[in-house]
Amino acid sequence: AKLAYVLVSRGRTDAPFWHTLDDGLLDKSLPPRAAADAGPSTTTAAPDLAAAHAVAGVYEPALGGAFSLAVLKRGDRRLTVRAASNGALILSGAENATLAPRPGGYWGAADGNLNAVSLDGRLLLTAGAYRPLVLYKRPQFYAWLALLAALGAPATFIYEKRRKLAAVFPSDSVLAVASASVVFLVLCILTWLLAPLA
Repeated sequence: AKLAYVLVSRGRTDAPFWHTLDDGLLDKSLPPRAAADAGPSTTTAAPDLAAAHAVAGVYEPALGGAFSLAVLKRGDRRLTVRAASNGALILSGAENATLAPRPGGYWGAADGNLNAVSLDGRLLLTAGAYRPLVLYKRPQFYAWLALLAALGAPATFIYEKRRKLAAVFPSDSVLAVASASVVFLVLCILTWLLAPLA
């Protein structure tokens, strides 16, 4: 469209502000082009259901390096991606949309305002780049550790009883493993409570 704009704001702007600006101003001023204007056709096939399942997961904004596309209007929010039975991607969180598989190896919204492609394990949207959520930010990671520690406490007790290693009950080893289970459970709850809203 050969247009550019500069926006200056005072204070912190949240995601609803950027959604309003994008949906209320930019989408009305610059409607999506017709499919005929999209350029020459490509021979790359549309992504299939297996590709959609490979992309499904929880993502966070990716910054730095080759993936330095700013996720400015969406804020620091997570993106949940699910695969539909027809190979489409269902986005929720930072973006709320359904993207259908398109010839050319990407997924696109019906109105053409949002497209996505998977590259090197990252998800590139026209709104920004996202990377898979790191393991230590996932509540499930701490829940599994809590479960393993909870199972380890009675196993440690049985082992010590059979070997007659502990004169008192509960022994320091059993208390340590049980305490680790509680700590991991607390971390699981904290990561779940403190996670950005999707």
